[in-house]
Amino acid sequence: MKKYLFAILIFLFIGCSNDVDYSTREINPGRDICYVCKMIVKDQHYAVQSIHPNGQVLWFDDIGCLEKLMSKEEWNNTLQGDSAKIWVGHCETGNWNDARTSFYRFGDTTPMGYGYGAISELSDTVFTFDQTIERIHRGLTQNNGYLTNRKVPGEKKMKCQAGKCGEGKCGN
Repeated sequence: MKKYLFAILIFLFIGCSNDVDYSTREINPGRDICYVCKMIVKDQHYAVQSIHPNGQVLWFDDIGCLEKLMSKEEWNNTLQGDSAKIWVGHCETGNWNDARTSFYRFGDTTPMGYGYGAISELSDTVFTFDQTIERIHRGLTQNNGYLTNRKVPGEKKMKCQAGKCGEGKCGN
């Protein structure tokens, strides 16, 4: 009986450990979606993952989406974002790097068009993590032009037919 009680106590102690695994995760294509824009995360060269003190892992398809969450109260209040470990994909190798110690070049074609790619090397033309987040917050991105250029040229409004999608109430 004492053996069983001891085994149960050991199991409970190990099972209730508060150790959070802050190591990188692999992207599960088709399953991992951006926490902000809800797009599928598939390009590790620009993806971001944040691992929080409660063990929750959040995915972002572009560092600009991370900035959108960081600018909300949820980041600090609910998610304890300042204590999160943030990993970013190196834009050339795809390897996971510490986002807070990486440098960011501007001008890349990124999944959501913010234009910042993480690299490891310091140069005169790159930004720190904090500078990059601030620049995105101020709107210094390629986002607007990117989204405009992603529209299909010559796209026309949909015309509805009777009995279909609102019977012509879509504007035509």
